[in-house]
Amino acid sequence: VTLPPPTTTPSPPQPLQTPRLPTSLTAVAVLGHEEYDGSGQPIAYDTQEPFVTLDRALATGDLTVWFLGITLDALTLCGDILTVAVFEPDLYDTLFAHAVTSNSEGAVPTRALPFEGHTLRELREHGQLSPGAAAALHLTWKHRAEILATKPQGK
Repeated sequence: VTLPPPTTTPSPPQPLQTPRLPTSLTAVAVLGHEEYDGSGQPIAYDTQEPFVTLDRALATGDLTVWFLGITLDALTLCGDILTVAVFEPDLYDTLFAHAVTSNSEGAVPTRALPFEGHTLRELREHGQLSPGAAAALHLTWKHRAEILATKPQGK
């Protein structure tokens, strides 16, 4: 089956204005929380950290989340929704001050890397990124001026 070429050009990234972010992966992997897999109590976004802080940061503009696009891996047929979150420095330092180096699944690479061209080239060249992660980094770098300069409405 041959698909026709796209009829529209890709649109630039769009800021997401949603009160609930899929932050459970960060809480599990980096902050050492137990899995939020639906087998236990629902997440109490209004009382449980880091969700309270993240919701507050989203509302105040200290956190912005951008939708970059959707990809489909041709080999695995797994889809990715590409997003990027931009944290104000103080918020990032507060949230990740107690990042773990390992969890029940093994080592957690929590080393902060500078968002610079040579860092992105090194990550690509080492071939350790999934196609979706590589695409998200590429699009974030391509649109970095807009992503890093934009504040939500009211800021």
